[in-house]
Amino acid sequence: MTLFESFHPNLQEILLSDLKWDRLRQVQEETYRAVISGADVVVLAPTAGGKTEAAFIPVIDALLKAGSFGIRAIYLSPLKALINDQEDRIRSMCRRAGLMVASQHGDVASCDRWIYSREKELPDLLLTTPESLEVLLNNSCSRDTLSSVMFVIIDEIHAFMETDRGVHLLCLLDRLEMISPRRHTVQRVGLSATIGNPIDLLEWLSKQDRKKQLVQIPSPATQKQFSFVVEEGFSAQVREVASAVQGKKALVFVDNRSFAE
Repeated sequence: MTLFESFHPNLQEILLSDLKWDRLRQVQEETYRAVISGADVVVLAPTAGGKTEAAFIPVIDALLKAGSFGIRAIYLSPLKALINDQEDRIRSMCRRAGLMVASQHGDVASCDRWIYSREKELPDLLLTTPESLEVLLNNSCSRDTLSSVMFVIIDEIHAFMETDRGVHLLCLLDRLEMISPRRHTVQRVGLSATIGNPIDLLEWLSKQDRKKQLVQIPSPATQKQFSFVVEEGFSAQVREVASAVQGKKALVFVDNRSFAE
């Protein structure tokens, strides 16, 4: 049996019919094998290298095969904008697999946020930030619903390392394991572009006595081009940014929220 044939039939259908894939990229194959082995994993690959699918393919496969219900996976991001950017992509894969996705962060309108209720069906996957996850863990009702979590996927994991938010993140991951009825291990899957100290990053994410694995795909040599525009006036800056991002998906970093608005 090939690796592809070992996937749950629903996942095979998604990859074949929707994504038109009959095989995985190297980063996706290596990540799948690492995750199903039970290891904490850090995945390093270039931008647009397939990291998101690399993390979600083994997680979706495991959730489908487990056949249980409740929140079993969490996707954490350091930026609400990154969740907004990835949400359609993640929802599309999960919806076709029959898995429900919910979002919980400051950019989600209150009427659209997931709120725990005994009458409501629980999502299978929660997209959130560390700060919003802490709010859920501090509420006794919603905290109970997180006791079934099996996987946590952390995007842009390098942004947390050796920061106050990183310490906060590791505490939240420990709390998720503490509320499990059997204190089971919650697997940690970190995603990052190529960095200079990947082993340090993996050791930081995973505990000393846990199985861990680094999946590192080297960046292909490509020609890079940078351009810089300097404008003093705010209106001129806005026009330049609008011109640069027109017709594209883009992340724009500014000093504060008022500038962003």
